[in-house]
Amino acid sequence: MRQIKYDQLHETRYQLTLANGLRVNLMSRAGYQRSYALLTVNYGGIDTVVTYRSGKRVTYPVGTAHFLEHKMFEKRDHDALDLFGKYGADANAFTSYTQTSYLFSTTTHLTECLQILIDFVTDPYFSAKGVAKEQGIIGQEIQMYQDDPEWRLLAQLGQNMYPQTALTADVAGTQESIAAITPAMLYACWATFYQPANMTLFVTGGFDVQRIATFLQQLPLPVRPAPAFVRQPVLLASPVRSTTLRLAVTRPRIAVGLRGTTASISGIPGLRARLAGQIGLYMLFGEETTFYQRHYEAGLLDDSFSATYEYERGYHFMTITGETPRPQELRRVICHQLTQASSLLLNANGAFARAKREYTGRYLQAINSLEAVADSAAAFPGDVTLFEAFGELQRLTLAEVRAQMKNMVSQKPCVVILLPGDD
Repeated sequence: MRQIKYDQLHETRYQLTLANGLRVNLMSRAGYQRSYALLTVNYGGIDTVVTYRSGKRVTYPVGTAHFLEHKMFEKRDHDALDLFGKYGADANAFTSYTQTSYLFSTTTHLTECLQILIDFVTDPYFSAKGVAKEQGIIGQEIQMYQDDPEWRLLAQLGQNMYPQTALTADVAGTQESIAAITPAMLYACWATFYQPANMTLFVTGGFDVQRIATFLQQLPLPVRPAPAFVRQPVLLASPVRSTTLRLAVTRPRIAVGLRGTTASISGIPGLRARLAGQIGLYMLFGEETTFYQRHYEAGLLDDSFSATYEYERGYHFMTITGETPRPQELRRVICHQLTQASSLLLNANGAFARAKREYTGRYLQAINSLEAVADSAAAFPGDVTLFEAFGELQRLTLAEVRAQMKNMVSQKPCVVILLPGDD
């Protein structure tokens, strides 16, 4: 096993690759009785177009990755969730635009639960009856989102920033797209993406590393031919700059988006770019800034105001959102602040130091969470974790922040305003 030591935090991550190609990370945490495991497939909502080595190009319906996640638990004669329940474990799963993850948390029977986790993800069963039933369930889920103002706001912003891509639809897809999903499609996507070499297992908590490593290495894991494929990159078509929606809400809402003009990168360089963007946004719009305090006191924004940077496989973007009684005015001051970003960050050494202290505290708090450690390792592009993020944050420079923000604000933002009224 390879050891990665984090001396400053007195932690060690162990890495190994199983015979079938599955990559494993093990982190034993002193003082924890509970263990948490996360099995992540590098496959999500944006992976709808695939070109195979044979030259065959296939387009799958949007929402297929999420649909597949739902159906993986169902087997011919049982539900995998019931097996976890037998050992007192809590299990779940989630799908994002770039990944599908299966997880469980337990204080006992870690090896048995790991066996269940690996078994049900590597042994699919899809029937026409089961698919038809799930189409109804997910269809209701999609319909419920339509009445959620926050979802509608951010969904529209995604459509505006990334037209002609799967990002125009929710991860769950649309009523029309999921109606086209068949068992054959699910088997094809499972065979393509659920390859052990395209998956990562992260286990953290109170356990003996050598015992769990030995257990995993001795599992009779299936080895199967892996179809070679190429994913379609995220298309950067001309964005829609402004949209106004109406929904039954009591207060208007606004979302401002800045789309990255280049593809995201993985590993430490990508991590540093992500950190630079997060710190830059905090320095421009954080609660300690003059911008926030002035407009909060004026009643233009409230505690719902936030600025986030999403750095995903293949794409990245910034969003600034919040409720406001005067959306056009808030739009104007946000856009003005963005145009002034370079000058505001020029000699902002004090603000930079405060932002680093704020994020250092956030990372230290997150590191105490088993879920945050494993989930972030799956979400960060490349082999990086919260521990790498903590270390790189200490080494981050103001020049990097300025360069990242200069790149992001070099374009005109996309804006969505949601007003009270009929849809």
